[in-house]
Amino acid sequence: MKIYNILGFFLILFSQQLISQQTVQVNLYSTSIEYHQGVPAHENIEAKMFSSNENLHFYHFRFKKQRKNKKELKAKDHWAVEYNGELYVNLNSSLDLMSDQLYVKLNVVRDHVAYAIIDGKELNRKNGHLVYFDDLIINLDMDISHLIKNSWEDENGQRKHIVYVDFSRLQESAFQRDGILPANILNPNYLMKHYGQGRKTRRQLKSLKVKEVISIIEQGETD
Repeated sequence: MKIYNILGFFLILFSQQLISQQTVQVNLYSTSIEYHQGVPAHENIEAKMFSSNENLHFYHFRFKKQRKNKKELKAKDHWAVEYNGELYVNLNSSLDLMSDQLYVKLNVVRDHVAYAIIDGKELNRKNGHLVYFDDLIINLDMDISHLIKNSWEDENGQRKHIVYVDFSRLQESAFQRDGILPANILNPNYLMKHYGQGRKTRRQLKSLKVKEVISIIEQGETD
């Protein structure tokens, strides 16, 4: 009886997610340095791109084997995918959203930072740690309490998360070794340490609106 209940739960869960799949041509970057320098590890690779209506910023890619050496390209081995000029960063190095099968789409890319504003419901909804693409169930490992703490309100009072990659950190020796920058959720402590907001308290930073936080990171690091 329990088995049927479990199966019923998953059928209900999956039916609520409309899965789309398309075949696309992408560029693959093994490291953040490659992307920042505009030198992909693999160009014009055919891939299947999966998305769902409940995970508007999260995607799964399956790459076609290469004809020359029949090498299988795996999602976990590549820092980012570039499709139609847009950046999708692998979450396998993230401290907040951990998955080696998922890529997060960062809508805004600047020379020093790339980021996306993600609706809190997209991450915090019930059973939000399960992402379903075709025949693949992916676990998005995240600390819900941590996410709730690190969000800001927009003008409509909706909670938003800012997922970002800080390219200015590539100059640090810790990141130069492997050239991998994580896509993390922005938090007040990071603003205090790297964006010249040390004179403000955490509470003051938490009271900022999303557009005010974006203005700060758009200006770049100050240290």
